[in-house]
Amino acid sequence: MIAVLRHELMTLIREGRFWVAGALLTALMLGSILVGRDNQQAKAQAATRVTQELRTQWESQKDKNPHSAAHFGTFVIKPAGSVSWLDPGIEPYLGSVVFLEAHTRNEFEHRPATDSTTLRHFGYFSPAFLLQTVAPLIIILFCFSAFAADRESGALRLVLATGVEPAVLVAGKVLGSLIGVALLVLPSLLLAFLVLAGGEGAGGEGGASLARLSLLALGYLLYFATFAGVTLAVSAFSPKSQVALATMVLIWITTCFILPRTLSDLAAARHPLPSKAVFSDQIARETLKGLDGHDAQDERRAPLLKATLKRYGVKRIEDLPVNFDAIALQESEEYTSQLYSREFNRISDQLEAQAAVTRQAATLAPYFAIRNWSMAASGTDLAHHRRFSDAVERYRLNLIRTLNTNLIENSRTGDYGYYVEREFWKTIRPFQYDEPELAWALRSTWSQLATLAVWAAASIGLCLVAATRLRP
Repeated sequence: MIAVLRHELMTLIREGRFWVAGALLTALMLGSILVGRDNQQAKAQAATRVTQELRTQWESQKDKNPHSAAHFGTFVIKPAGSVSWLDPGIEPYLGSVVFLEAHTRNEFEHRPATDSTTLRHFGYFSPAFLLQTVAPLIIILFCFSAFAADRESGALRLVLATGVEPAVLVAGKVLGSLIGVALLVLPSLLLAFLVLAGGEGAGGEGGASLARLSLLALGYLLYFATFAGVTLAVSAFSPKSQVALATMVLIWITTCFILPRTLSDLAAARHPLPSKAVFSDQIARETLKGLDGHDAQDERRAPLLKATLKRYGVKRIEDLPVNFDAIALQESEEYTSQLYSREFNRISDQLEAQAAVTRQAATLAPYFAIRNWSMAASGTDLAHHRRFSDAVERYRLNLIRTLNTNLIENSRTGDYGYYVEREFWKTIRPFQYDEPELAWALRSTWSQLATLAVWAAASIGLCLVAATRLRP
């Protein structure tokens, strides 16, 4: 087997197209890494600058009523993940900026996908896109002729005539091809490590990012091993190299382009999302049934007033030591928050159900497994977005509660001229968010890595099965 392995490696090294393909892939990866990294740094710098400007704007408000400040609101910008430059995931589709205000939980805006062409369905140019689609094609172009070409040239008959066992021949070619694949893609992965290490250092967040990148590299190596193994098996079974190439290109197109689009449409049809108009109408209808905080005739206002009078031991609203209108505002906020949380959770559950379709489809094609694993490790999947969205909503509720509490405790019912001095705005802390730990990020995605491992093992096993049927 050592002789076969040595022969395979020497053949690859001497072949000019190997170096051309390796240089092309490395150049594409370098370009996408640098572009992605520069874009991430530019976005991070812009987000930092805008966040500071928004904070200055908030603290510079003039003396005003706290509830007016609640409607003045502020924006929150989603921070980029430490390795999101490698795989943008679903972030271009879900947005990264949200406006916080009273009574309303707004959707995220700034979604690049809405301004893109239909080509966005095939993914965005990124290192992940190259590794998931272009790299497998290069692997196919190098492995499809491993057995079929030898069979056509008669070399396979000569090798078997020397007494080399088919299993040994297949094992040598498989190992040689895997090493060749590693030589093709490792420079690209090494570039990613170097760019990351150079940008963040080895400790702190950089250390956590290197851990994410290491797990990404493991997943992609299993993915590449799968394509290499399947290609070698097809080459062993095919009578001619053209048949092997045509078969593998068909498999590549189906698994990397046709199936993802088809299953995406299927998931959307099986778990449809409501339109924005339907969503807004639902919230409006539910809100009218309860307290809106501004309508004195609201049917829930009377019970609330009765309970408040009893709590403070008075009989008239004028005798309350607090501002009942502000209490009504806060009750309105709590009620509408429950409505928005319920409806947003329904949408998130539908999106999660759609994502579950692709996770289940990982058994049909390794592309789904590596895509899910890559997004989770890069921090750009639905779970990360939902976690951030929930954190923003908690901050919004606390912000509005703080403003309404000031109004409740420091003014009286009907005191519409009450205002706070501008120094008060500085006491409200800004929004802060920390990237979740890697264990949390991958807690529900380990099955995808296991699926990749099964695919890789099965593809290598298929090659060994081919050894028993190998004919010159």
